[in-house]
Amino acid sequence: MILRGLHDIIRPVLKVQLPLYGDLDLKFGIYGDGHMYLSLYQGHVYTTNLTVRLEEFMDTLEPGEFFFNRQKLAEYENDIFDSNFFEHTGKVIVSGYHTYPVWRYKNYDRFTI
Repeated sequence: MILRGLHDIIRPVLKVQLPLYGDLDLKFGIYGDGHMYLSLYQGHVYTTNLTVRLEEFMDTLEPGEFFFNRQKLAEYENDIFDSNFFEHTGKVIVSGYHTYPVWRYKNYDRFTI
């Protein structure tokens, strides 16, 4: 599967239930430059992003890695991580006043960019 554009979102890879948002689907896609993004949807309605795009640090990411959106989802970080779809890389980026851990989607290698 080749994904090229910002709106090339494929099927959900994870279903989550978060108190503030309710039942959500986690969907992902690939930006035109090859970096992955993950978004949360309630049905077909976009809710928030699991990922953050930090332009000045995008070249530090390896395939399957992303900046976790701790600013918006801090209280759900453990619940999302416990889904067992992600792994910690040990990398952390500080941008402005915020800290963003770098996570890796474990099954990323099944997709071609």
